[in-house]
Amino acid sequence: VPPGSEGVGNLPAAVHVPSAMGLAQRKVLSWYCRLCETPDAAQVTVLAAHLDASRADVQAYFTERERDKERERLRLDKERERLRLDQERRSAQQLREQEMARFNADVEQRMEKMRLAGNLSYQGGDWLAAKRHYSGALKLDPHKQGRNTHTIFSNLSAVHAMLGEWKEALLAGHECVKLQPKFPKGHSRMGTALASLNRIPEAKAAFQRCLDYDPLNKNVRESLAQLSGVRPSNSNANANANLPQAAASQAAAPRVT
Repeated sequence: VPPGSEGVGNLPAAVHVPSAMGLAQRKVLSWYCRLCETPDAAQVTVLAAHLDASRADVQAYFTERERDKERERLRLDKERERLRLDQERRSAQQLREQEMARFNADVEQRMEKMRLAGNLSYQGGDWLAAKRHYSGALKLDPHKQGRNTHTIFSNLSAVHAMLGEWKEALLAGHECVKLQPKFPKGHSRMGTALASLNRIPEAKAAFQRCLDYDPLNKNVRESLAQLSGVRPSNSNANANANLPQAAASQAAAPRVT
């Protein structure tokens, strides 16, 4: 068997048609093959005599054609199976996406209810309840893909500020701006927390970023102006004493959305 004529699947290797068979003889056999793909022994004998070829060569030609046909059938079967599996995968993927969309819609709805509940608690001065609602909403979105997740982080930062939890307020504000870098309120939250932690240069930078996206924010502009005259203290215990009134007002009554 010459190189490259190995069998396909479980089929034997292709039968080699001897070179003694000329082009004209092959054409006759090809034409006859369209009439009768599997000639019997008598037909093979007649063809061999008519073509002045050996009976073995003629039989080998038809055997090779039969195996070519079987290999093509196997190839088509494999292609059909591949297409079937591809279609199954696509259908399964579409089903997963539809289920995920329904899941996401449900999660978004639950998160929105908890955000609004947190806002009501916040407006009523119940900081711990607001913190519980906002934190619960964020637990529903561990991958931080929700439409309003950045807003909830911003609100949580405001709650931490009201509780004097400045490091936590800073972390929540940072998560907010990571999700929405152009959300001005997130930078304002960070600025307030940083100023309260006596990290004045960083607070200035955060307030400035807020103004970059919200240049008409009067409170933040005043806070930034007053922070320009504040020197960092060596003690975080004195941080609030060094914080200007305008900057402190950012933490005194931040608004939630």
